[in-house]
Amino acid sequence: MNRRNTKLLYTMLMCLVAAGLGVLIALTGDIAVAATLSALVILVAIILYDPGLGVLVYAASRPLADLFVFVQVGGFSIGQLWGAGLIAVCGLYMVLSLRRNEDRYMYSLVPLALPAAYLAFTLTRPGADAGLTNALRLLSWTLLIVVVERIATELRNRRRIEMAVVVSIVLMLITVAIAAAQNRYGAAYYSGEFEAVGQGPHGLSSYLVLGAALLLFLMLQHEGGRLPFVLFGLSIVAVLFSLVRTTFLALVILVGVYAILALAGRGARVATTAIALLAVGSSIIYLGQDQIIDRFRDIGYLSAGGGSEIYAGSGRIGIWLAVWNGALSDIQNLVVGAGALASSKLVYAALGVERWAHNDFLELLITGGVPLLLTYVVLIGWLATRGTRLFRAAPDVETRNFAGMYLAGLGAFVFMAFFNGIALYQASVMMGLLGGLAAGWLRSAESPSSEPITAPSIDHPVVASP
Repeated sequence: MNRRNTKLLYTMLMCLVAAGLGVLIALTGDIAVAATLSALVILVAIILYDPGLGVLVYAASRPLADLFVFVQVGGFSIGQLWGAGLIAVCGLYMVLSLRRNEDRYMYSLVPLALPAAYLAFTLTRPGADAGLTNALRLLSWTLLIVVVERIATELRNRRRIEMAVVVSIVLMLITVAIAAAQNRYGAAYYSGEFEAVGQGPHGLSSYLVLGAALLLFLMLQHEGGRLPFVLFGLSIVAVLFSLVRTTFLALVILVGVYAILALAGRGARVATTAIALLAVGSSIIYLGQDQIIDRFRDIGYLSAGGGSEIYAGSGRIGIWLAVWNGALSDIQNLVVGAGALASSKLVYAALGVERWAHNDFLELLITGGVPLLLTYVVLIGWLATRGTRLFRAAPDVETRNFAGMYLAGLGAFVFMAFFNGIALYQASVMMGLLGGLAAGWLRSAESPSSEPITAPSIDHPVVASP
């Protein structure tokens, strides 16, 4: 029996052990504990079999955590524990890669500069606990970019990443359905009936919007049969009924780029699909127009005068002004920021409510000054150049279509970052998958003469260059 078959047999044995463990605990104790322990054993088995696959399986499971994201376990929320687990899984992947000295690989460090800078500007300031939590949130998805880039340098693994995104979207749609059934989504959230157990509609719909970039790419390529079309149609419904204005408009960006790519490729069938999707979206908007129009009604405050403009966008204008004025009021705030809780304090002083900046750029500006803001801008620029360089280097239509939809997804990310904030949301996990896929694809496209890079496994890991 060769080593590959031995590993497979070992993995199957681990899964059987996990199942037995789960049944034993379920019969004698807490079913939730049984399910968790069983899942951990299975995950360890997958990681030992193929570390890259383990990273993708874990990242794709994020929507399951969103069902109970605020539930406390041992002083930590489920969301925090899941994020720590993602960092641990990615770290394990990199550690296993150190075992193969003959195949050296240089990991990208640009994405990791953001969490490092955030920690540096908040650790010794007021709100250090919140600073550490936010730094770990940033690390979870930026580290995922770095690891997935390594995984995506091989074609077979790029297909795995695509599958992981599709599976994650399915799980997110199920999560949205459960949240809606429990009256924790859309209108219930905005009517004040929301119970903070699972993730709110902002995080859930933002995740679906970013994932839709990959679905639209698969639709352009006619890959996956009808599944991408069905999932995208359901995503439209979920985003619209979330009543989150930012994600409505971000979805429009994606559909617009999809239509442009379809027309550029002279794909009549694809262009017809784009028109059909717009028709479906329009129909849903028409059916739910009363609630949707009501969500946009407060934009009228911008022209009402008398100082009422601060209430526009659910008070965003007032929030932004409070944070912006606070940043400009003190040179120290511009140079080094005022810590992780600065935006909440400024908004409370100005408006009497505790709110964060609802804008990534303003939030990072007041937290760590211009240097931290520039670190975020550099990261976005780095992600953008993965797409533009891939588009220019595209050896085929598939690569060009992916680059185009990836850039559209990044555009949606920046749009949501400005009008709502996303870097500290769990939805950025999807950006981690997409950004890593684009970066790894670029490495492969720009080195067509080199041998394909083998994904690290328990037998053939890779070393990170110092």
